[in-house]
Amino acid sequence: MKDMAKDIGINWEQARLVTLETATINWMKARKKYYSTKHLHAIWRIDFQNSLIDALAKEEHLPREGIKKRMKREENQRTLGRKATRIRGKGINSPVFRALTTDKNGEAIEYNTQSSMVPIITESIKIC
Repeated sequence: MKDMAKDIGINWEQARLVTLETATINWMKARKKYYSTKHLHAIWRIDFQNSLIDALAKEEHLPREGIKKRMKREENQRTLGRKATRIRGKGINSPVFRALTTDKNGEAIEYNTQSSMVPIITESIKIC
């Protein structure tokens, strides 16, 4: 957001004081700029990667192809790691269940699992 504000000439600190009309106009300008340069993003990414490869090759005194292969190998390892995490189900958080009800004495009871909630919910539906 800060970059977009800078690109279209808005002072970021004063952005929250802008009226709705001005914000809409500025948003449309920013969107227009983004979509007008979107076709260049792939070219910029390739240029950045090439400059990074050149810098690493110069710094480590290695051939450019060796750096390219290493970067490709590292990206492959990241991809495999993400896939393994997904397969194991470690990246998925289980949903949070919470049901509050009162017992016969009027005390609040909290249920946190789906299996414990089902009888309570069916009972409340029967009452309705």
